[in-house]
Amino acid sequence: MKTTTNTLKKPMSGPLLAEFRKLGYGLVLIGVIALLHAWGNIIQNEASWWELLFLFIGLIATLGGINLVIRFTRHGKSGLTSTQTPEIRK
Repeated sequence: MKTTTNTLKKPMSGPLLAEFRKLGYGLVLIGVIALLHAWGNIIQNEASWWELLFLFIGLIATLGGINLVIRFTRHGKSGLTSTQTPEIRK
């Protein structure tokens, strides 16, 4: 008779989840500041290729930060994150 083993990875610990969440908040803050800076200069018709670069970097940082915050926030009482799956029962 063949036995099956659970090959799921161990869930991340609480402090590590908090660190990734803090990183996400920081990325969102940096991204929003870069977006506001670039958008302000674009509106004033002082835009150069640097401003378009800031706009792109700000957009990527904001979206990446939001992704980290959502992914590493605990959902409900179970403590499961969106990257974990419940154990497989035999």
